[in-house]
Amino acid sequence: MKKISKKIMSTLMAFMLLLTLIHIGTPATAAAEKAKIPDGTYPVSFNYLRDNTEIISAADQFIEKNTGQLIIHNGQATFEHKVKSSFHPTFAFFGIRNTGASKAIINGQSVTGKDGYTSAVIKQAENPGFVTYQFAIEDIWSKQDILMHINDENNIFGLPEIYNNWYNTQLELRVDLIDFSTPPKNDDDTDDNLLVSLELFNERVAAGQNLYENSQEGDSDGLYPPGSRQQLQDSIITAENLVATNSGSEELLKAAYTIVDQAIKKFKSLQIVVDKSKLIEWITEATSWLEDAKDGGETETGIPSNPLFVPVTAGEYPVDTSTIPPSGSAQKALLAIAEAQALVNNPLATQLEVNALYLTLKTSFKWEDLNKKRYVAVPATLLILDSVEDNAQLSTIANEISTSATIIQSKEDPYYEGFANITFIDPENKLNVSDIKSAAPDARTGSFAIRASSGEPSFSSTARPLVTAASTENNKTFQVPVRSHNPDNLQTDEKWQGFTVLRYSESATPSERKIVYISFNGDQLNELNQLITEAQQFHNQAVAGAEPGRYPAVEKTKLQEAINSAKIVGEKLASPRPAILTATKDLKLAFETFKNAQVTGTPTNPNPGPGSGSGPGSPGNTANPVYPADGSYLMSYRILKDGTNETSIASTYVVNTALVTVSGGSKTVSFTVKRSAEITGLTLNGSSGSITESDTENNTRVVTFTLSDLSSKIDAWVKVDWASIGYHHEYDIQFKFDESSARFAGANPSVPGGNGNTGAPPGLELPGTEAGKPDGENDDESEAEKEEDSKGKDNKAKDNDGKKKDNDQNGTGVNKKPVSFKDIEKHWAKEKIAQAVQLGIVSGYSDNSFRPDGFVTRGEFAVMISKALKLKDNAEAEKANFHDSKNIPSWAQEHIARAVANGIISGFEDQTFRADDQLTRAQLAVIIARAANLELNNNLPLNFADAASIPSWAQKGVSAAVKAGLIQGKNNNKFDPLATATRAEALTLILRLLEAK
Repeated sequence: MKKISKKIMSTLMAFMLLLTLIHIGTPATAAAEKAKIPDGTYPVSFNYLRDNTEIISAADQFIEKNTGQLIIHNGQATFEHKVKSSFHPTFAFFGIRNTGASKAIINGQSVTGKDGYTSAVIKQAENPGFVTYQFAIEDIWSKQDILMHINDENNIFGLPEIYNNWYNTQLELRVDLIDFSTPPKNDDDTDDNLLVSLELFNERVAAGQNLYENSQEGDSDGLYPPGSRQQLQDSIITAENLVATNSGSEELLKAAYTIVDQAIKKFKSLQIVVDKSKLIEWITEATSWLEDAKDGGETETGIPSNPLFVPVTAGEYPVDTSTIPPSGSAQKALLAIAEAQALVNNPLATQLEVNALYLTLKTSFKWEDLNKKRYVAVPATLLILDSVEDNAQLSTIANEISTSATIIQSKEDPYYEGFANITFIDPENKLNVSDIKSAAPDARTGSFAIRASSGEPSFSSTARPLVTAASTENNKTFQVPVRSHNPDNLQTDEKWQGFTVLRYSESATPSERKIVYISFNGDQLNELNQLITEAQQFHNQAVAGAEPGRYPAVEKTKLQEAINSAKIVGEKLASPRPAILTATKDLKLAFETFKNAQVTGTPTNPNPGPGSGSGPGSPGNTANPVYPADGSYLMSYRILKDGTNETSIASTYVVNTALVTVSGGSKTVSFTVKRSAEITGLTLNGSSGSITESDTENNTRVVTFTLSDLSSKIDAWVKVDWASIGYHHEYDIQFKFDESSARFAGANPSVPGGNGNTGAPPGLELPGTEAGKPDGENDDESEAEKEEDSKGKDNKAKDNDGKKKDNDQNGTGVNKKPVSFKDIEKHWAKEKIAQAVQLGIVSGYSDNSFRPDGFVTRGEFAVMISKALKLKDNAEAEKANFHDSKNIPSWAQEHIARAVANGIISGFEDQTFRADDQLTRAQLAVIIARAANLELNNNLPLNFADAASIPSWAQKGVSAAVKAGLIQGKNNNKFDPLATATRAEALTLILRLLEAK
């Protein structure tokens, strides 16, 4: 079966509905028919339709559908219907468009043309549970434009958010179903005062005969029960015979008229009305659900596909691969909507058919259950291993795969279906993308099936698909199935091992295949090891004994046993997920049990250890302080992935208990960095803190920060340069201190993990890179360099400004060291980049890339031009102050101040600088024109094809910079003023500026 697109299906549905609106015997002209309508009140069917469509509007369900009445008086028509009193308050406006007035234009909550509508007359109905809406209609045969404002300010609908929207709808009156031959009566009795003539009798007989001939029997909508037509015909014949055999009798003539009249009314009352409202309501629900529903694979390919061969994306729904072709929830819903709409449009549909389909659809499509299966993105930290054995180590080629991955899995399901997006770092485009194969392990044992012929895992014959939405030129992401969708093999975290294995090769050497084992358990293993460290530290500081504040020796032994057991799992990089989760659960229980085992009462020991803090402290019998009173405390903390509550891999690089000293409301926090040589940059709340201890042999250092508040997450940044595994990365993190864990640390506390050796650790003699700044773009001379110079440890020559000169043999201040970045070899600005780097204007990143086409920010460009022009501090520079100064990175502050003081760059009207905003080409041209002191002339022409799009404030600057040859246009004679400037463009303009000076 061919797949049916949503657009085609919508067209078919609209066409089917249109067919039902074509009625035999529709009046030739509205005016002709209107003149024939006698005064009276006629019951009338009606629909509210979506604007300019044949689809029932959602507003239709708020109207009482069987209460429509068409009132004709002296040739003028009025229509009315009832609304439940409970819904009435939600109609903030309900009006019909006046003849000749323009249709209202709705733009959000703004409506133009409302004055062209007459509001409905609203009156209390006889039934206190209803309100009557009434308005005049000029042409009952045409659709009427209705303007509605539904504002559920009291949330009668019970939705998560207040429903408040304007709508254009159209009212359709089914006047073609009304018998206008005789004025309607208020009851079923014939008027006793009615003067019946033979002509009037014959007209009524003709009406009955016409109704008989044009009606059909059956059980569908608009038909009549079997046998009812014959009853009508029998009554007509009886009446005609009565008149024929008793001609001249007025009483018998009237009786005969009554027989026909009552027979007609009874027959009409028997007309079958199939209630399709529930089915229509389901169609509305399904259509709403379908608006943002996609099946797996649609984001990547546009059509639902087998997720084993096409990447799935968060927000999509699983695809049923047991069908041919595979089908998904969205596609099934689309087909079901078409089936339901077809039945709604079918005039021969029976109530039994409608009810049966409605029951089937309600059972098959439970929106809440479907949404639980919807894919969500779950971040995961990968361990790139050389095996999954107990002695597994990080693979020697681990640097070729990013440790950050995303698992696409069902949101809430009794069993998981999961696909992992794994990214290969491929800046030189060497990867053979058609050779990425994976092999899944046994779900319960984690072992891989091995092919005897090769001794390798049994890899899939299908190459893993490229995720185009997540891939870049340098990083290519592939999707690998990692969790089964088999309900007989529940892939919960308690059973999923968390492994896969990948085989890949490079295009140049396709036969030389590489194999890496992937563990998705990095975050779980990190959490376990963090808990082990915290529990061990608590255990070591706890004092055994029977006195209050101490802990029973037997409980200390139990906790140590639990810690040792957890270490067996935590020390193995290839520990499976169930083992990690079990170890974590068991250790948490043992840890809490130990804490609760503390001996209570009033301690007599002056130093009870990490207890509750009650009782005497240091000699003198003064009470131990309780946090946050002044004193020193041991406090647990976690390092989180930025913007989440998930533990960051950075937590493994530190000891997770800090020493917090409180003094006068200020808090000094000290903790130990376990990977001192590898952690080359670390900031908390924008500060680099200070190094108070270091241990070269053990590769640790103690860092100290002053913080005002520990109650909320603290923004931080870390830079890792792990040369042995080729890992160079910097990223944002957050520190979360657990103030509830604070316990008095004693009179002479020490930092957990520290050893008291002072001095800078290896690798930190040179200044690090600050948060948010490209590697190497440091200020001319950092405080660390100045301190090193004062100690006589820097043998490099300095120029007159006190700046270092690398490879500067001629005293020119230019670094002639060759420049080589892996991503500029074929770039148009290669020579300019090398020149700018040698001049010290700009530098590259820690991964040996320059990123020439990366966007440049206002702050970065201010630093570049300040360095290029060697701007100096002055009194005006000290005055530079913006409302968002606290958001300006420290490495850019003085350069921005210099550039502002020299009139080269300025802030915005709201007194902000917006250092992180990307720089546009128009802004770039104006800044360069100012820096070059170019004359700004109104008469300079702008001959670009898009000259009109250049902002007025930038036109003089652009003209001057173009005339001076400092900036040029792009292809097709366009300047593209609002395009974002790149790093290559920015430094090229700066070099032209220097050449022109």
